[in-house]
Amino acid sequence: TSFDEYVLLAILKKAFPQAIIEQQVRIRNYRIDFKITNNGVTKYVEFDGPSHFISQSKKGKEPEDPFIRVNEVREETGCELVRWPYWIQRCSQNAKIIFYSSLKGYGALWTTKSYFSDFAIPHPAETIKKLTRRFNAENDGGIGYFYEASNDLRKKPAHILINRSLKNKDNLKYFLPPDAGADESYYWIPKQFWK
Repeated sequence: TSFDEYVLLAILKKAFPQAIIEQQVRIRNYRIDFKITNNGVTKYVEFDGPSHFISQSKKGKEPEDPFIRVNEVREETGCELVRWPYWIQRCSQNAKIIFYSSLKGYGALWTTKSYFSDFAIPHPAETIKKLTRRFNAENDGGIGYFYEASNDLRKKPAHILINRSLKNKDNLKYFLPPDAGADESYYWIPKQFWK
């Protein structure tokens, strides 16, 4: 169990104090981080750090399409597997979205050194969008705000990549997944770079 999973467990317990939460639940030949039963509804949650998306070629392992496991869990259990990617902020608001999908979520990328440009999963742009939309974490038509200093009630600094990119526009490539279309850069980059 990773440190991120311990943090997420504490957040889940706070968001759903009456829920039954099981850790490392076996389904087929792998384990899922959490099984949460809340008010008679069961969901599975898998936290995905950068290694789930970025090549681990030193280990001879390429990341898999995250929706393969989503489909397998649904087939096996009839329940939804929510993939919680590292760019979705770990907070009570986002935890509540697991069961209440109409709530507004938050994304945040202020400490990572794992950029969307490094993703090796199949169809990274569409996968990032789909995972982000599950948490209703798009804002102003995109996700560039993930890197910005908070302009809401959250307290977070701007990612160092913003200052580096203001000095060197070549760094904008780090914001973009390999298959992102040139016409959709507004979706990926912070507002201060919009033309």
